[in-house]
Amino acid sequence: MFNQDDLIEQLYVDNAIEGLKDDKIRYISIEHGILTDAPFIGARICAIKCHHNCPGCFNAELNKANYNIATTKEVIDEILKHPINEGIILAGLNWIEQPQEMLSLICYALFMNLKIMIYTYLTIDKFMLKFPYLGGHKILVKCGEYKKDLPQYYDSKYDVVLASNNQKIYDMRYFHEGQYGEN
Repeated sequence: MFNQDDLIEQLYVDNAIEGLKDDKIRYISIEHGILTDAPFIGARICAIKCHHNCPGCFNAELNKANYNIATTKEVIDEILKHPINEGIILAGLNWIEQPQEMLSLICYALFMNLKIMIYTYLTIDKFMLKFPYLGGHKILVKCGEYKKDLPQYYDSKYDVVLASNNQKIYDMRYFHEGQYGEN
């Protein structure tokens, strides 16, 4: 497994991708052909835990589910077997609690030219402090915790309905080393 700070930079170096193909990924489920969670048709890969406990979270029961283990390559190969999938959606629970596994999936998905959407309860500021190396890359991130008392919000730019109107989608291509651009 590569150091996560260096992995994306090393991605296109000869054989760099070989080092993460065998990384072990823990996940609850892979759902194919998801139309509602991203501005593309994708496979939603559910992480194994979320300790944030948003009141009214509709994924809370997933914290009790058994999980699967596969290599990064096996997970991405499963997604590619379904031609309807244009990318990966890291959602369901929270992948920020599995940062190395999240990074392996992101890097291999980028290598395989898949689109990427990450869901997190973090604000964009906290996400960028935790994962600054994702800035400048073709990755979308939905930030903001679910608030059951707020109405849903339709983000027309990305054609996605967000669970509560405090949430926002950011295009990481416009985020570089603490310089936040407009998305």
